[in-house]
Amino acid sequence: MVRLRLVALTVLVACITHLRAADPPKEAAPMKVEVVGEELTIAGTKVSFPVERKTLFRLLGEPSRTSKKANTIYTWDESGVFAYETPGKDEITQIDLAVRDMSTAGFAFWPKKTFAGQLTFDGAEYKADSTPETLNKAKKGNPFTRDKVFESQWALDGKALRVSVNLASKDGADYKKDGQIAEVIFQGPKGK
Repeated sequence: MVRLRLVALTVLVACITHLRAADPPKEAAPMKVEVVGEELTIAGTKVSFPVERKTLFRLLGEPSRTSKKANTIYTWDESGVFAYETPGKDEITQIDLAVRDMSTAGFAFWPKKTFAGQLTFDGAEYKADSTPETLNKAKKGNPFTRDKVFESQWALDGKALRVSVNLASKDGADYKKDGQIAEVIFQGPKGK
């Protein structure tokens, strides 16, 4: 009996020692968002609009918070992502990546952190200093074009996907036509 307890204790100590010596858990890889033509891929999964809420939650996890406005807005603070849901439906109609802090603009739903993943448009990688013009030079396919009414927005309008970028002042206090990219928006085609 004593011998059995000694063997069990030895095994337990060996297991604890092994667990302590194991490598610490690795952090999750940054999220990858890619647009190729009219196809949006988030974390390796193709997404089309409208997106079922459960599909988006499966990709991103549960949101940090929810805001009830004209739409329901789900915010993932750590990922720098927020999404709009149509009232009365379980459909996400728009997904936004916050690539600059605009909390000073008074948007209560704005994520606490900016998107830190990898973002590409037809092969052109988004970088903190990217502009619609530099993305157009680097990307394949159709170019971003400036909206004629909302001049701080540039868009790629397709039959199945609309991708737009909103420009904002350097301090993120307001949208500005000659500002820096602050937000990347994915939604169904314009007018749908």
